[in-house]
Amino acid sequence: MSELQVRAERLVDTFPYMMKVFHRIGTRAVRFPNITPPQYHTLSALSVQSQCTVSELAHFIGIKSPAASEIIDRLVKDGWVQRTINPNNRRETFLKLSTKGKAFMKRLRVDMISSYVEILKLMTPREQSTFEHSILNMAKIAAVLEKRELKK
Repeated sequence: MSELQVRAERLVDTFPYMMKVFHRIGTRAVRFPNITPPQYHTLSALSVQSQCTVSELAHFIGIKSPAASEIIDRLVKDGWVQRTINPNNRRETFLKLSTKGKAFMKRLRVDMISSYVEILKLMTPREQSTFEHSILNMAKIAAVLEKRELKK
């Protein structure tokens, strides 16, 4: 077995566990007020984008538009998301976080940063730098892979 295959196997064995632990640690301080994982992903996507359409949101989070519409309907009903009409095209609706949604995502971000600071404290400054560099490189690679998938 090549060294590259051995490394790939270690990633396959390690990465899902790391993601689970980092997610749990990052969100442990926040109480999710009856928000399902798909709703959380939707709120997260909307916190990155100032406003978008349902189809843009669906594409961003990797689900079909009808599924995104169902999630959005519930989030609008519960006051997490607002719909607005595009003034240039009245048939188009934009989505954005409501004040309640923005406050929740802001609190979540602050809590997650605090949790990640605690993780980084367990590393030397050099390890922190290497870790950050690796994560940022993985994000770039993920973007390239995503673009390739979209072309298929």
